[in-house]
Amino acid sequence: MKINVDMLIKDDRWSDVHPILEQSFVDILETSLRYVLAPDADYIVELVLSNSEDTAKYNKEFFNKDTPTNVLSFPVVDSSDFSWEAVAKFVDNKSIILGSVLMDIEVIRQEALLQSKTPWEHVAHLFVHGVLHLIGFDHIDEADRVVMEDSEIRILSQFGIMDPYVSRD
Repeated sequence: MKINVDMLIKDDRWSDVHPILEQSFVDILETSLRYVLAPDADYIVELVLSNSEDTAKYNKEFFNKDTPTNVLSFPVVDSSDFSWEAVAKFVDNKSIILGSVLMDIEVIRQEALLQSKTPWEHVAHLFVHGVLHLIGFDHIDEADRVVMEDSEIRILSQFGIMDPYVSRD
């Protein structure tokens, strides 16, 4: 399995989140795909590291919510129609494109502070969350939410990151 995170940094404040940011995202993506037993293939995820101006714009345009948010995912296949066969149709240079994840440094830093987490722990959690959305997970109903959160917890534990849903107060 070859993993590529096509990363675009649109805000300089991302530079101090983690010293080896790109490799860390590749490791998280690979671990997430192995966790869900993805077929052995090459995968690409576009990752845009941005700010509240961008997330507010896209949140309004695509989700009709007039507010910035921590992470947005844009899968190539809608979660209700997701299958590995459907995703395999989206290929670029022999790699399967899963979609795009847009992250907001401003919201993430505020939330990390409020939740007593390091910015990196929160970024890692939200990247896993975004990737799971790209591969068919959602949290619309309670049963799906439980499955998604359990998956996030298990993936993050492989990086020594605590359960993001447990209060650290």
